[in-house]
Amino acid sequence: MATTTKDEVKNATVTQKDLAEQIERIKQDVSDLTSLLAETGSQKAQDAKAAARARASEAGKQAQDLGIQTQDFVAARPGVALGVAAGLGFLVGFMGGRK
Repeated sequence: MATTTKDEVKNATVTQKDLAEQIERIKQDVSDLTSLLAETGSQKAQDAKAAARARASEAGKQAQDLGIQTQDFVAARPGVALGVAAGLGFLVGFMGGRK
């Protein structure tokens, strides 16, 4: 059976200074983690904004393309375009008039 000497017990005890140093290290670690989380959150927000801008830009391009296609269709077939517009106008008026 192992026995401990008085010197080993004395060296094993933790002093108040040691505890204070450990607490300071813990405080610094918490501070570092908080900063890291803030930086990570900021980067995620920037990434989300960039992705939203890219999607909005793509949607704008698609809307422009659709507008060009519509103009081309109206120029090529004005009678059909007028008929479609009249039909949609009638449908919207009919649905809007019902309550």
